[in-house]
Amino acid sequence: MSTLEMNGVTLMGCTQQYDLSVSSGQVAIVYGESPAIRQSLLRVLSGEDLPAKGAISLDNMNFSQMKPKQRREIHERKFRYIAKNDLLLDYLTAVENCLIPEVNFTGITIERTKILLRKLGVNSPERRMPHELSPLERRLVAVGRSLRLNPKVLLGYEPAGGLDAQDAEALYISLQRIAREHKLIVITTEAALPPCGENQDFLLLKLHEPKMSMTTPKNDEGQATPREVMQ
Repeated sequence: MSTLEMNGVTLMGCTQQYDLSVSSGQVAIVYGESPAIRQSLLRVLSGEDLPAKGAISLDNMNFSQMKPKQRREIHERKFRYIAKNDLLLDYLTAVENCLIPEVNFTGITIERTKILLRKLGVNSPERRMPHELSPLERRLVAVGRSLRLNPKVLLGYEPAGGLDAQDAEALYISLQRIAREHKLIVITTEAALPPCGENQDFLLLKLHEPKMSMTTPKNDEGQATPREVMQ
């Protein structure tokens, strides 16, 4: 079991502190109107950026206590993003699209990917082309692509964006099913609740609206990098 935690976290330029603990088997929904704050939070949770204050840890490994190279290695090995856009190539099957960016597909790899997509709800993925898939199935192929390398943590920014209410509900149900298979998932969205309604299986965290201010955040080397940020 893995656990992703943030304790007393303040994003760069913000004043609000946030706490969250998500373990394998759980889906956390972080919601708020500001796209910039939602994107910033995902980058901090994945170790790409550091918070202004507080601690982010995965399995008791504190990102703030790591060198940039160590954080990058953990990010690359343990985290994957669910693509907001499908970005499927028209001349490849659903299975082949899921295997991108690999070039040489082995029979075992293709079979495993086929099984994965079928579990997600994509029927006959080895034969069907993108134009034969429904909007939900196209999005599930994108989810399958993020799962293929077996990450511990899935992160998603508006993963149901562009889907109708029925398909969005089905996608959230699929994400719950994925989480139960020893994954932890954090997604950000503008809506306060998933389209399937209030469900106790989801962890919810509200992000407060920022104000604009001038500040001087620091990079990994401790150098000041003046820029306008959200507060």
